[in-house]
Amino acid sequence: MPKETAVYTHGHHESVLRSHRWRTAANSAGYLLGELRPGMAV
Repeated sequence: MPKETAVYTHGHHESVLRSHRWRTAANSAGYLLGELRPGMAV
């Protein structure tokens, strides 16, 4: 059976990392804010 390897398509270029650092629950998933509770993991 072949060994599966995870591939992160977008890579780890600085522009990708900058986008990830910028994102928050408020600006990327505001519709979930009312459903999130302390102790939950996303």
